[in-house]
Amino acid sequence: MYEAAGIEDPWSFYAVVPTNKAKTECAIKQSSRFGIGDVTFLCHALGLFEYRVGTLERCSHRTMHLSSGEKLENMDHICKALGLLGDPRVDKLHNMTHRVGNFVNGDWRRLITSDATGMDAQRFETFSAGPGACATIKRWYYMHQHPWEMAAAVKADAFAMFPVHKMNETQPDQTIYQVNIQYEMHSAVFLSNCFPSWTTMEVGTFFSDNHYKHSLIHTMHPTEKYLQYCEADWNRYQNLIKENNPGFADAKHIPYPYNSDMVKQWFEKYSEQLKPSLESLGCYPISPDGPSEDFKEYSLQLYRDAREGILKKMIPHLIVASKLLSKAEDGDDPIMDALSGITYTLKKDLTASAPDSAMDFDETQYDAWKGLLADGYTFEMEQVKCFSKDLLTNVETWQKIVALLRSKR
Repeated sequence: MYEAAGIEDPWSFYAVVPTNKAKTECAIKQSSRFGIGDVTFLCHALGLFEYRVGTLERCSHRTMHLSSGEKLENMDHICKALGLLGDPRVDKLHNMTHRVGNFVNGDWRRLITSDATGMDAQRFETFSAGPGACATIKRWYYMHQHPWEMAAAVKADAFAMFPVHKMNETQPDQTIYQVNIQYEMHSAVFLSNCFPSWTTMEVGTFFSDNHYKHSLIHTMHPTEKYLQYCEADWNRYQNLIKENNPGFADAKHIPYPYNSDMVKQWFEKYSEQLKPSLESLGCYPISPDGPSEDFKEYSLQLYRDAREGILKKMIPHLIVASKLLSKAEDGDDPIMDALSGITYTLKKDLTASAPDSAMDFDETQYDAWKGLLADGYTFEMEQVKCFSKDLLTNVETWQKIVALLRSKR
């Protein structure tokens, strides 16, 4: 894209930091945001826009004097756009003295967020704020659905080390609620450490999200269709620019710089670089044609199962937190009583005991078994401490079975 727009080598930009000698990977570190839209690249390609990196030292009549000594003349307008400035009325509204992650004054029940300033990233999954915002909302949703986990996290040692954001004494024009990207990322790491389960399916079915998004994107926006949309949008902006700028109607057409062959190569490269991860997800290699119908159905079922699992795990906690147990006497365990009742109802027709018995086996059943034995054999009974459903996976059970078998050799 930079080559198509006639912009200099991006590796020469001050904010681009190579992370390997081959210059195939980099990190972007800067205090402002960069333009990455079609309009930016097209205007530069058509000669309507130029980049200059420097500091403005002073202005004279229609002239900007840069720190490099360069003069930008014939300037009619200057638009002073220095990034995001927070509104102090937000701090006042919340009576905010500090911010702990996204928690107003450290209270996890009061959440606030704002687009962080600057750029500090190495692996861009998207240029959109949507996926990141979605993940954040899922975390908050999970946090408020599972307050018992948040209460435990607040008491943990890790939470005490949470970075705190306060008013900057040397820059009083900056607000408390507005933070930079370094603080946003740092606090996100701390919060994840307080909730290890956020890296598993328990948080909004994160694991199945990978399958679901992969299937959803290719279903709604097949690669070829997506490329057609991109090229059409590129040409639409190009025509608008030419039509609304006198003298540019006959300017050279700038072709859209990407095609399906390039995209195919990206998919192949991505598949090889992330082969272990993709194999664990069951989608190696990925293809521009998207996943199979079987994979899509598998993704939906995985999402449903994970979601159902999350809801079921909430039930015991919700019972404890509700008023249903307020009349329980000291020493009683209403949850176990309820579980026992449910278990009894499910298994009463399957056990070798009387209909009105809560036992798996009655003594009368043991006596009946003795009568079924042929003459010359003896009946012996062994007991192990476990539920009947766990009998075949119990260590003590198998110790007794193995001992019996060895004695019969």
